[in-house]
Amino acid sequence: MHLLLNKVRNYYYYIVMIFGLILSILWVVFVKTTPISDFNYYNQLAIDIANGGFWGDTRQAIGYPITLGFVYWIFGAGIIKAKIFNLILTGTNYILFYYILRKLEIKESVKRITFIIFVLFPNNIFYNSILAKEILMTTALLMATYIYLIKTKYKYIYMGLLTGFITIIHASFLVYMLGIFLVESICTRQLKKTVISSLIILLFTLLTISPLVIRNSRLMGQPTYVSTNSGVVLYINNNSQNNTGGWMAASDVKNSVVNTASYKSGNRATRCKIFKVAALKWIISHPTRFVQLGIMRLNNTYLAGEDIFWTFPGANFSYEQKYELQMITQNIRKIVFIPALISILILSVMKIIDLIKNTGNKDDINYKFEVYLLMLFYMISITQFITEGQSRYFFPLIFIMVFFFVQCITSIMDKIYTWRMKIKKRNIKIVKVNN
Repeated sequence: MHLLLNKVRNYYYYIVMIFGLILSILWVVFVKTTPISDFNYYNQLAIDIANGGFWGDTRQAIGYPITLGFVYWIFGAGIIKAKIFNLILTGTNYILFYYILRKLEIKESVKRITFIIFVLFPNNIFYNSILAKEILMTTALLMATYIYLIKTKYKYIYMGLLTGFITIIHASFLVYMLGIFLVESICTRQLKKTVISSLIILLFTLLTISPLVIRNSRLMGQPTYVSTNSGVVLYINNNSQNNTGGWMAASDVKNSVVNTASYKSGNRATRCKIFKVAALKWIISHPTRFVQLGIMRLNNTYLAGEDIFWTFPGANFSYEQKYELQMITQNIRKIVFIPALISILILSVMKIIDLIKNTGNKDDINYKFEVYLLMLFYMISITQFITEGQSRYFFPLIFIMVFFFVQCITSIMDKIYTWRMKIKKRNIKIVKVNN
């Protein structure tokens, strides 16, 4: 028995990885979903790309369809092949997160708890059955995170390439370079080195996205970013008719710009600008309502669980079964995320105090990692606050929330242990005095 326990301890991470992959495989095999909405669009576009066809109309960032199209080009198109690709990415995420934890100087027990919660987090299993960009984005983000923590000669070049790749998956990720500038400024206090590192990331990010930007610009006949979706997203989420902080039809907005002649005659790039101008005008004139909608969007992103419904189409689940699974996953999310959010807020205050007082061990890998995770959390949260709140968009942050959840719980447990030990010592002293 003792020998068996030793083997389990020695192979713990491998056992957890295999178990997580088995659960994911079983989910894919027995929950036979079919792609709908954006997922169907990604699949059809990937098939077109694999066959040498049209690379989309700039409506959305196409990093995922390009990657999936490459998979289809090699192995042939098929939904099951896309799901197998998901499983490979999920396994890669496990490995990357394991190596990230290995770099940290925290208790082994804390690493093991963090790892198993990450692997068995329901969304990490359910998302394998849908053709969404989130798993691929998480893989690239974990890879960039690991590279940032290690010492390698060309780390900022690699990070720039990965930032560019993530940007063509999710267009708003371009601000990651500014986030790294902030982290480096706090942790190194070397302005020249920080500026050079950030500029290297920016340069290689721009080089990576430039082929798509040039292609889109030629297609639209004017300078066009990796996608033209940002305008409509900003518009439909910031208007007086939006009561949920979530998606709504642009035509349902009062005096909608979609009814104007300039909108009807414009291409996607022109329409994107029209949407942005109208949205910004509304935000400036309704600041209180904008903040209220932003809070709703954050709630939708972190605490709602409707994204699970995207994993069910074609699976022949009853409404009751879907609802029950949604409630289970939503409750798990709340159990993990609420303490994590509290931990993030407390840690943010502590880091600000460290910054003001110029304290804190900036050379400590744990300190650097915490600042980096806080940067990612606020970067993505601010984006969701301003633009669109969907519970699907929290997916790349799972590893961050799990990490801070475990840190919160272990910190509480340590304080309880310290408190009990103080009481025990005091009681021992009282007994000795009485004797």
